[in-house]
Amino acid sequence: MANLINGNGYQGITAQTDADLLAGLTGGVTGILPVGAKMVGSVVSNTPRISDGVILTKEGRRIQVDSGSFDEFTIPAGTAGDTAYYLIGYKLVTGEGDIQTCETFVQASTATGTITENTLKGGSSEVYISVYRVIQTGLDNALSDCLLPVFAPLSVEGDDEGGGGGDEPAEDIVSYTKTFKGLSVTVDVFAGKLVFVNISGNTNAQIVTKSAWETVGNYAAQNLKPRNLVEGYTEVNSIQSLRYYWDSNGVFKIGFGRNTASGAAENVANGYVVNLHFAFAL
Repeated sequence: MANLINGNGYQGITAQTDADLLAGLTGGVTGILPVGAKMVGSVVSNTPRISDGVILTKEGRRIQVDSGSFDEFTIPAGTAGDTAYYLIGYKLVTGEGDIQTCETFVQASTATGTITENTLKGGSSEVYISVYRVIQTGLDNALSDCLLPVFAPLSVEGDDEGGGGGDEPAEDIVSYTKTFKGLSVTVDVFAGKLVFVNISGNTNAQIVTKSAWETVGNYAAQNLKPRNLVEGYTEVNSIQSLRYYWDSNGVFKIGFGRNTASGAAENVANGYVVNLHFAFAL
């Protein structure tokens, strides 16, 4: 049965109802709203911190650090001559009484390690939102660039009188698509600021390990070079991880990187379905 959710006769607005609305507005992408300090990261007295801002997760959950405040993250002490990596961010937890709360987290990682972002709505009791990677060189901690995109502000361009102005959108979405070994790789650029990448399809072609990346295409001609190297993976089945890599020259590559349990590099048997969607800011 349909309901007028924001009508004055409806009394049942819930956190899930609000989350569904936000997930629809953001297109199912986790990112940072352009308000406050926008979750800027820093290291003060060798302790990483994340300043105020608002994160919207892909399922519409809102994580907020109040204006003027920050969260600090305690990293294990390093060892001279060693390099270690940690992911820091926020963990959504469903606890006793089915109450959902937010906590900070620190998790040991690798130079390119990620944590799959599950959803509370999908039944997960813990959801990890990685915001920064800590690079620990000896005793010193430093932060990577933010792992989440910053959403472009919504705007409507009208005429000089503040209305109308035609039916043209305020910002153009430019889309490029390439086909690769049965996979469709689509790159959408919104306002030259936020990039959405979708990889989908059913392929029987072998994709090799991370040590021999398969080149999908060079988008540099369309001025789609990312500001920084973009790399990560998504789990395709219980064993393999599909890795993606976009270098600063605009070359996009795919490869099966490692066994998710052992970390060993592996190929994958023929025949698999891929549906991967992610975003980042240019």
